[in-house]
Amino acid sequence: SSAWWWLGSGGLLVLAVVAALLRPRWLDVDDLRDPRADVVRGTLLLGSAAALVATLGLDLGSLPGWLVVATTGTLLALSGCVHRLSEWPVDEARSNPMLVPRHLRRAGLVVLAALALSGLHVVLGRVLDSPFTTTAPGPVALLGLVACLAAAATALGHQCRRGRGWLLLTGSWALLALGARTGWQVPGLPWEAGWPLLVWQLPFVHGFVVTDLLLAHPGRGRRWALAGLGVAGLSALGWGSLLLVGLVPAAQPAVVVALLGATTVAAVASCLWGPVSRLLGWTGVVGRHPYLATATLVAAVVAVAQV
Repeated sequence: SSAWWWLGSGGLLVLAVVAALLRPRWLDVDDLRDPRADVVRGTLLLGSAAALVATLGLDLGSLPGWLVVATTGTLLALSGCVHRLSEWPVDEARSNPMLVPRHLRRAGLVVLAALALSGLHVVLGRVLDSPFTTTAPGPVALLGLVACLAAAATALGHQCRRGRGWLLLTGSWALLALGARTGWQVPGLPWEAGWPLLVWQLPFVHGFVVTDLLLAHPGRGRRWALAGLGVAGLSALGWGSLLLVGLVPAAQPAVVVALLGATTVAAVASCLWGPVSRLLGWTGVVGRHPYLATATLVAAVVAVAQV
């Protein structure tokens, strides 16, 4: 049930804070390219492919909704994190004009991936009777959302460099409230029906801004992050307890579940990096080449579907 999701997430967040306080060396990495982002992305890609294979021929609704939402939120937050990480060396060199083409190039790659997956979906729909043809539109829509957010990353970085990260977070929640209240969708964007931009910008913006805070103020940012994780963990434990005894409704806002999922994954990957790297470090290879890995995994899913 959703109560156990909240209790589990809260427990992991508290455990992550305790681990960071007792074993602070687990927080540090000795690589210019942060391997934690690669490991998380690789693990999510492999896990998503495994889940897709497991549900071929079955009702995709059998997957718990909170799992799908949490995975989506984590991917969006990770995308925001990676965008800020990618532009940080350019920030350090004070070569800011390079950032615009870099973000637009990333957005273009995502759009090409979406078009390729759409084309594959059309071809398979004509020549094969594959369960995959019922699952492709969702990933395609999500890629469209990611491309749109990638194009906006330049403006986010511009504000972060002026110390306005907290303003971005406030604006992000305001946009969420507007989207939830009015149901307004950006006209002309085909993915708005499933992933409205005003709502699902929240994990991306938070991943972007929190990464900026940790990069710009390593000491203070780390203290704020640990304090925030502790509060989030205790709050999730309290909410899960209320859910368990039926004192609050079981229905949860999807974006809040997504943000909790992203926070939990980030906390475990960062604060427990020592054991995580030993257990899942091999997935970083997949995470470093996400487009190639995604193409390979899609081919594997199609092959399995024909067996």
